[in-house]
Parts: sequence; structure tokens; C-alpha cells
Amino acid sequence: MPEYLLLKRINICKLILLALMWIQSDEDSQLSLTPDYSSPLQVENLTWLGETYVKEDVEHFCDVSNTVRIGVWGEILELKLVDFIADLPKSLHDASWFALLAINMMLVDKELNRRYVHPQDEYFARTVALDCLAQLGDSYLAKGHPYLDFPLSLEEAKSLLPVDRKQELEIELEKFVIDTYEHDFEDEKPDISEIKKDYLKEVFKDFLLILTGGVI
Repeated sequence: MPEYLLLKRINICKLILLALMWIQSDEDSQLSLTPDYSSPLQVENLTWLGETYVKEDVEHFCDVSNTVRIGVWGEILELKLVDFIADLPKSLHDASWFALLAINMMLVDKELNRRYVHPQDEYFARTVALDCLAQLGDSYLAKGHPYLDFPLSLEEAKSLLPVDRKQELEIELEKFVIDTYEHDFEDEKPDISEIKKDYLKEVFKDFLLILTGGVI
């Protein structure tokens, strides 16, 4: 198994653990709970919301109970441990997947305001966040493979290409985007700057699969 996939699975487990601690901490603070109780998830980091385009997904995640949340995280974990690149089955799974990042961001913000999810460790959420960034960055981004869970512009994707072949691959990537677009829409050569990021994300994934010989 490639090192990056192993580290990514480990970090998913860390984020789920952090999310479960958040739910437990919130439930412990309530005087009474109903079977459909849902811990309120408020992401106040507007920069994060603006850059990830998942605001509606996070809000949708708030519509379900903590019991359902935990069950969906369990299903996501089972799926990702077996087949990491498989599509998630439902929109609720997608929302729950993105919510793990939102919860981590929220708990970091809370720590900075002296509200701790782990009373014995005031740096717990920040440590998890930094560990995830350091491990995924060192093993994957530093080697030039773009992390494509979020939409990227063409220039952002180019910046993540392997350094030793960067100039050559930048040309190949741009040509691949144009050829794919023309094939999909039978249009004349497009203005890449006007192509939507959601479409580019799928094209970048296809390019990466070709570049890595079908193994991400």
C-alpha cells in the first residue's frame, strides 16, 4: 500500500476520534438529551467556508442526530479502509465526510478561545490538525501529487506537480484539460480560466491516474 494512503487512513481515524470527543463533550454539557439530539455545528472560519464550497453540505449534516452521525462515520471508515477511492454512497456521507474537517476547524477556533474538547490537553485539536497537515504534506504533497478532495484551479494543480518534471507536465496537463473539454462538449478550444473548478477537479483526477499508472 502506498505510504500516502496508509497515512490518510490513519488521519481519518484521528479526525473521527476528534469528532466523537466533540459529541461526547457536548452531550456531557447538556442537562437532558432526546433520542434525536444533534450537537450544534457552527463553522465560524469564513475563509475555510469560502475556499471549500461545502457550506450547504455542513448545514445538511446538522439536520441529523448524533446517533446517525456516528453510524455514518462508521460506514465511511469501513468503506475507506477497504477502497479509498470509491465514491461515497449518499449525500449524507459526503456531508459527514466534509463535516470532519469542519469539526476540527471549529475545535481549533474554540481552543484559541480557551474552550477545550480535551480538558487535560489544551492543544489537542491543534495537535491533530497539525499532525494531519504534516503527515499528508510530507508524504504526498511534497512529492507533487495533488490532493484532489477539493476543487483546484489549473494554476493550483500545476503548483503541485512533481518538481523534476514540472515544466513538461504543466504543458501536458494543460493540453489534457483542453482535449478533454473539447471531447466532452465538442466545442472550440476553451478559455481554461472560465472552466468551472468542479469540472476541472474530475479532469485532474483522470490526469493523475494516467500519470501514476492508475495507482493513487
